[in-house]
Amino acid sequence: MSKGPDADCSLPGWEEPDPDLETLIECVRRELRYRRHVYPARVERGKMSRELMDRELRLMEAVLKNLEGQRVRG
Repeated sequence: MSKGPDADCSLPGWEEPDPDLETLIECVRRELRYRRHVYPARVERGKMSRELMDRELRLMEAVLKNLEGQRVRG
């Protein structure tokens, strides 16, 4: 089976090396701050359910906890 043009997840022109753990943690923290800021308004406008907001926030918090755990263990 052939791969489509989107099969490779790297971005065209991406020259940076793979991000280190601290960079990933900071990225997830920024994303969590963004979601905590944006999602309540989406719920209020009816664009997102409260249940989905809670689930998505819990998932991203779990990602952060996992990454921070790797830092402690590593």
